[in-house]
Amino acid sequence: MRARLGAVLLAALAAACAGAPARRAAPDLALRDLAGRTVALSSLLGRPLLLDFWAPWCDPCRASIPHYEGLAARGLRVVGVAEDDPATVAAFVKTNGPSYAVLLDPDGRAMRAFGARGLPTVFLLDARGRVRGRWSGFDASVAAAVDAAAAALPADPGKR
Repeated sequence: MRARLGAVLLAALAAACAGAPARRAAPDLALRDLAGRTVALSSLLGRPLLLDFWAPWCDPCRASIPHYEGLAARGLRVVGVAEDDPATVAAFVKTNGPSYAVLLDPDGRAMRAFGARGLPTVFLLDARGRVRGRWSGFDASVAAAVDAAAAALPADPGKR
């Protein structure tokens, strides 16, 4: 029993380290939203931000949406960055959500700028725009690690 508990704690620590804070400044990119408006990522700062790189065809991406909807409902700013053509993304969002903002990255420029190599990949930014965590994939351990990291960030950019 004790060995099993140790293994569980070690696995949880490894999952948490996968999203270890990098504290580098996030790239300031300008992407279009579903209405065609240009949105600069810097305009979204001032409070913590979860950027979710996803695509409609990606099963783990679709599975993560309800979890990130819950974080958004609890006050975390969540923005999806969709890696597909705008018409496909718009049709998916209209039918399936998410209800949080979605920006378009059909050529993968933003994904490359952030260094994301697979989908889904989420980045947690602090209120000043520093990357505080990064996770690839989606399962219960990623959800728990994102929740813990988001809860640890102060909403006030003057702190930490």
